[in-house]
Amino acid sequence: MAANYNTLDDFLGRMAPESAQQLMLAFVRNLDKGVGKDSLEDAVDVAGSYASIDDPKMSKLVVHEVQNQLQQAKTVGNSKKFNIYEILKTLFLSMDPKNKIDLSTSLGIGPVYFMPIKDLEDTSGRIIIQQFTYGDADGNANYRNFMSAVNRAGWKSTSNKYWSTVSSTSGTPITIYTNKPLDELQALDDKAQQALDDYLIEKDLHPTMVLHRGHSYYLPTTIKQLVPSARVVLLGSCGSFQSLSDVLNKAPEAQIISSKQTGVGNLNLTLIMGILNTLKKGQDLNWVKMWSGFEKKLSSDNRFVDYVPPYENLGAVFYMAYRKLQESEQEKEDSMEADKADISINN
Repeated sequence: MAANYNTLDDFLGRMAPESAQQLMLAFVRNLDKGVGKDSLEDAVDVAGSYASIDDPKMSKLVVHEVQNQLQQAKTVGNSKKFNIYEILKTLFLSMDPKNKIDLSTSLGIGPVYFMPIKDLEDTSGRIIIQQFTYGDADGNANYRNFMSAVNRAGWKSTSNKYWSTVSSTSGTPITIYTNKPLDELQALDDKAQQALDDYLIEKDLHPTMVLHRGHSYYLPTTIKQLVPSARVVLLGSCGSFQSLSDVLNKAPEAQIISSKQTGVGNLNLTLIMGILNTLKKGQDLNWVKMWSGFEKKLSSDNRFVDYVPPYENLGAVFYMAYRKLQESEQEKEDSMEADKADISINN
């Protein structure tokens, strides 16, 4: 929990050193014991927490314990345990630039440090984006500020009763659908979102980018409506880092921007406009380069330090890597079964 709110070092610092070490060791052990649909939840939490550790001694302790658990898995032949700790080892070692580990290559997954623009385009070359807004005062402010920003930037906008459509007028074809933040007390914002969802389905439009513009208590509603086609998801609410697993269960290939503490409307808008400007130019989303630019631009707001770019969302990367490994192992099993069947028939 402390890691999810970027307060892990402070939490551990309040303990005696031995107690803090024992707590972290217990946290890292037995990650293969989970069962059911949430069987990886603890492993995802451990992966996500590592980036929050600033104490080099504690980081070294965690890596050492992961390697111990990996060796135990080899000794007893526990494949699930081996896979979990092998991925964690790769993730944690990749955080040190001296190790020169490319996660995409090492884990056999899609890009982590960038999002190819071609993966966001539909068959016609257009990028479809869906933005969720809510009908409270902050939601109305977010909507107004967004519409003002895109209009100033020369985008074309049209509106109907339930949503607005914003389209680029030059460069890469991009269309953003954002529901109107209608009165939440009458559940009209829900009605607007449902009307937009129905329209997108009817027109066979598949958003590859999703923007959540609401408080944390609205986030489950946005996640419930996430589509598998989403490849970039911006969670602009407080503590949204806690919801990575929920997002990936709906959109398994999503790269996620989240916040460990306070989500801020103007910070979110800066990120959104930066992303849109990059895509309009026909460029891939190079997260490392873009994040460096955001850090400089937003350096006066110390709340931005709690925002997490996709390549530092290690919990999300772990989830994708483990799922990819399972798919690969299943393909091998299916191939072996097919070979056995062929041999049986030939005999």
